[in-house]
Amino acid sequence: MAHWNECRLIDISERGATLEPLGTEATEPLAGEIELELPAPAEIREVLRFRGEIRHATRSAEGHLRIGIEFTELTALETNLLDLLVRLDAFA
Repeated sequence: MAHWNECRLIDISERGATLEPLGTEATEPLAGEIELELPAPAEIREVLRFRGEIRHATRSAEGHLRIGIEFTELTALETNLLDLLVRLDAFA
C-alpha cells in the first residue's frame, strides 16, 4: 500500500466492496492488498479502515475503472460493524 487515492464507493457488503478509484493511472498495478478508509456515520465519529485484496478490475459503461475487493483479516467486531452499516445503508 504505497499511497492513498480518492475513490468513489460503488457498493459494499460484509465481504467486500466495489470502488471507482479517481486519478488512477493506466500503468498502476491493480493487484494485491488495499486498505479502504471510509468516513463513519456521524454517530461513530471515527474513520473506518478495512484491509482487502483486489480480486478484479473492470471498466464501467462510461469507461470508469472499477475494482472489486474482498475484505481480509476482519475481526469479529469489524464484521459486525460492516453488517450493521450495510443494513443501515450508511454509505448510500
